[in-house]
Amino acid sequence: MAQSDDVGHRAPRNGSPTTSAGSVRTVPANDICESCGRDDEPLTKVQRIYLTPASGDTPASERAGDIEWWCFVCRTHYPHEVLADE
Repeated sequence: MAQSDDVGHRAPRNGSPTTSAGSVRTVPANDICESCGRDDEPLTKVQRIYLTPASGDTPASERAGDIEWWCFVCRTHYPHEVLADE
């Protein structure tokens, strides 16, 4: 597990820098899954997909969500699209 500083922020295990410009980063923040918080698995860059089931006269719909870094478990449970590293 990554070490914490005295303020409670976790230091990245890999020492890679992160960017604070918007919600899109080129590396995961602190190697923590942004869906479940796991810090013991490799992460993959994904775009969350929100699904809305059909209801009455409203058809089913799909919309793209945020770009995040997810672990294997979250990728098997939640709708998403895997994104290529830039």
